[in-house]
Amino acid sequence: MMRQQDLHHVHVWIGEKFAIIAISLLCRPLLLPPAQESFVVVANCRQFRTLMIEVAKHLQGRNSPAANQADIDAFEWLHTGYRSNAADLLAEDALYRKPVYNGNSVVKSKNRGIGDFERNRSSLPFAHWNGLRHHDGRLQVVGMHSNIIEVHNGSTAMAEQLRIEGETDKRFESVCKAFRENFERRGELGAAVCIEVDGRTVVDLWGGYTDKAKTRPWTRDTLVNVYSTTKGMTATCAHRLIDQGKLDPDEPVSKYWPEFAQAGKKDLPVRYLLSHRAGLPAIKKLLPEDAVFDWDAMTSALAEQEPWWEPGTMHGYHALTFGWLVGEVIRRVSGKSLGTYFREEIAEPLGADCHIGLDAKHDARTSNLHAAPPPPPGALNMFADAIKDPEGMLARTFLNPPLLLNPGLVNTRRWRAAELGAANAHTTARALARIYGALARGGEVDGYRIVRPESIEKFYTEQSYGRDNVLLQLTTRFSMGFLLSRPGVSFGPNRKAFGHDGAGGSMGFADPQAKVGFAYTMNQMVNGLPFDPRAVALIEAFYAAA
Repeated sequence: MMRQQDLHHVHVWIGEKFAIIAISLLCRPLLLPPAQESFVVVANCRQFRTLMIEVAKHLQGRNSPAANQADIDAFEWLHTGYRSNAADLLAEDALYRKPVYNGNSVVKSKNRGIGDFERNRSSLPFAHWNGLRHHDGRLQVVGMHSNIIEVHNGSTAMAEQLRIEGETDKRFESVCKAFRENFERRGELGAAVCIEVDGRTVVDLWGGYTDKAKTRPWTRDTLVNVYSTTKGMTATCAHRLIDQGKLDPDEPVSKYWPEFAQAGKKDLPVRYLLSHRAGLPAIKKLLPEDAVFDWDAMTSALAEQEPWWEPGTMHGYHALTFGWLVGEVIRRVSGKSLGTYFREEIAEPLGADCHIGLDAKHDARTSNLHAAPPPPPGALNMFADAIKDPEGMLARTFLNPPLLLNPGLVNTRRWRAAELGAANAHTTARALARIYGALARGGEVDGYRIVRPESIEKFYTEQSYGRDNVLLQLTTRFSMGFLLSRPGVSFGPNRKAFGHDGAGGSMGFADPQAKVGFAYTMNQMVNGLPFDPRAVALIEAFYAAA
């Protein structure tokens, strides 16, 4: 329990709104340990000005030299004239000036208070519910669900509050609002959203917690499994090989993977693997539980498998087999495993913190996924439908190997370490937005090119559209490896957008017409297809402001 004496606030009542703006002043008895963090939360520039006047008054009123030094240490960033009286502070223009952001930090000028300035008396860049956090010598944007910010010493647990941090362009404050509303109204636990426009990050927010007990905050670098959002990364690897002339989508798969010619598949083209037209969404023979972690076992079983339908005549979602099918072609052509190729050719050159096959050293910053509650009666429930026919295509698609019945599998070390190109990328939203942002700019960002501009058309050219032969109650639309927008389900308003979502809600996409790279990651899964309402709310807020 938090003790009352651990909390110290200055409350400022703002006009008729009766809003409370609070700041921790570290004004605890000297016997208490120093505060862990200090917060300022402001609603607008006028409120910020009023709050700083109260801070100045408080500093003047302190008698203990030691306590004053604690205040100085905590608030020297507020204003170079922190020893000024209230009148001087009131007259100072620095409090109206706009911080300049450098990555995750606000650049602080020693001689000019908070950062490098441009005059802006209408509002701070994070108006209405955001503020600044001073921690370890840095200033960061902070948003809180409550208007009262509670700060305490490190020996006690923080009262449950929503923490939203990050950076955003003032133009897209509506995205911040939608992100906050996801927590308030849509059951969010921990999440991040990042959006790039023409190579520049305009939204980069994260918040909430990685655990149900809400003891571990979601941080700037939290990784999480994104299930089928992985498919977009795997497809990007294939498109890079196509762009380089090393892989031809119209050549038979057997040209690159001779064993694949079995069971009448000798002439099946690579294009069908990417566009879910190969007729190989599942393996008929029951596989041992651990086969999901045995690349050779899975690819051998797929090479032996007869298609469930005549390839090319229809399409059906290859929910898990996509990763082994496309990944094996990538391995045969490049000589590298899928995870290695993705790391060396895509992620590392772009500085993208995205992994297909996660090293154990990253486990401490990786959030578990939390399962969705059962669907309500009458809602779409593919697993309930699957178990009605245990040997049917739908059951074999999602429940073979049977280890996939284990809901906690996704949070195990074995799952994280595997290279499952359809389902187990671990990433930040920032990394996904970086990759899709590069594709949205014609395949290049900051001097590194994934593909040539003329190849981007292949990313969004329709290959399959109509009733899905696996997801029988759904209509799906695919290019080579990517989902495409369709009526009622879209990656924004532009027809050339392409991307992929993942089970539970994650999503990433590129919009070449607007040069937008979008990504959303989360840890609280929800039921429902095709797109998560949380992601949709963020997309709609962004394009409404764009």
